[in-house]
Amino acid sequence: MNKAIFLSDLHIASRKCKSEHLSEFLKTNDSVETYLVGDIIDIWRLTQAFKFSKDEQKNHINIVRKLLKRSKKDRQVHYIYGNHDEILSRFEETKSFGNIYLHERCEYIASDGRKYLVIHGHQFDILSQYDWSTWVGKLGDIGYEVMMDINEVYNRIRRLLGLRYFSLSKMVKVKVKKAAYFISNFEKTLAEYAKSHGYDGVICGHIHDPADKMIDGIHYLNCGCWTDIANLNYVIDRGQGGLKLESYRESAS
Repeated sequence: MNKAIFLSDLHIASRKCKSEHLSEFLKTNDSVETYLVGDIIDIWRLTQAFKFSKDEQKNHINIVRKLLKRSKKDRQVHYIYGNHDEILSRFEETKSFGNIYLHERCEYIASDGRKYLVIHGHQFDILSQYDWSTWVGKLGDIGYEVMMDINEVYNRIRRLLGLRYFSLSKMVKVKVKKAAYFISNFEKTLAEYAKSHGYDGVICGHIHDPADKMIDGIHYLNCGCWTDIANLNYVIDRGQGGLKLESYRESAS
């Protein structure tokens, strides 16, 4: 069994969530510890869940059920909230519910002995530092959702033409976000923070851009997201050799 699995930006309860692929992944990939690295339940889009078909609602409920099931038999689930589920910060004082632990951030010791900071990362998004940032974020979220809808139509046409899946939304999103984070220097800032606090690495999410790289001696890992078939990434510790980024998209395509 794997030592630990890290997942971020699942966006459960929103139309963006690739619930069928996520459900299959959880069924076939178990671990002693599961780290949910923010934006797991999409509170901003919760009303969408009430408009799902019964089958769609069942898919999302099954994901939550599987995550809860992981907290049984001395296994731990660590829920690190992000900006889309930051409402959970109100309950942070309770710390735990059974084997489910709630954090704003926490640390993880990998199988190779390295110490990692585990944090969603919205705290280091320059926009999140201002009172109006929530509305800016929600506006951007609406734009991203429109792009996802365009992406779905675009790929239906590609399938009819016998062409392979192409993530138009990821291409646009990554280019736009990288332009924004070039200014805020998201990755470098996070790595510098981890280094200044005595960590060997950092595991995060938030920008939906999977990464496994060294930045100034710090192992930077971004879990990616589960809102686009071109992503479906996760970070895993198999019990030896430390942490690495992997993708589930090959089996989902």
